[in-house]
Amino acid sequence: MRAGTKRIWEIDFLRSVCVLLMIFEHILFDLGVFFGPMWFGPGMEGDGLAALCRLGSYYFWEWPVREPVRVVVLCIFIGIPGICTYFSKSNWKHGWQLAGIALAISAITYLLGPDFFIIFGVLHMLAFSMIFYSVLQWLMKKASPRTRLVVRIVLGVVMTVIGFMIWHKRFDVPDNRWLIFGIINDSMTMGDYFPILPWTGVFLLGTVVGELVYADRQTKFPQVKYEGKLYKFCAVGRHALLFYLAHQVVIGLFFILLGLALGLPMDIIKLG
Repeated sequence: MRAGTKRIWEIDFLRSVCVLLMIFEHILFDLGVFFGPMWFGPGMEGDGLAALCRLGSYYFWEWPVREPVRVVVLCIFIGIPGICTYFSKSNWKHGWQLAGIALAISAITYLLGPDFFIIFGVLHMLAFSMIFYSVLQWLMKKASPRTRLVVRIVLGVVMTVIGFMIWHKRFDVPDNRWLIFGIINDSMTMGDYFPILPWTGVFLLGTVVGELVYADRQTKFPQVKYEGKLYKFCAVGRHALLFYLAHQVVIGLFFILLGLALGLPMDIIKLG
């Protein structure tokens, strides 16, 4: 949308903040896990770039503030697509389109090796959530709007609570066939992993927020002019899917070129 047209800018703004924080975290992750050890050895001794790699390897992940902030950011990031279902009449179609992109990502990451393979990442979860929401609305098409709303509230709360109760826990199960529900064993290793519990519950609660808060489909901050620097900043949120798909490739290529330019050890084979 062009500057000056009507749009709920605060949703774009929040999504932009979430995407930029995700990119920042992935930059530190790539430095600490992949490039830092390759450039400076396991201990990553030294100052400057080596110190930044150490930050990404240990200090940032052990920072006590990181985990609660991450949970809040994830809830906002996943709740926003739920809010946006209220503005769309094609959630079923969008869900299957996103599922196709998610399956393509699984196929590509499978070729990169087991350390990169994404089985049920954030796009898989969002695709499932959109389809699940569409099916749920269809099943309740004869129910009153209030009944449909209450059902989504109850389902959302139950799924979210159960999901957070089992989040980060490992179970004594023979395999990971139930991983989409958050039930995994000690052998499970995956970077981008967003199970249905709790995240589809968060998505459903987002649909409730969309219906209750944005019933008029208007911004809650009409006094703010959606133009200039604000409009440019929110471009990240308006094109969140593109940024999500491209950012890891761009980050990886940048660090590869940086390592080559600085004459640092580069074992490209270990990255693939």
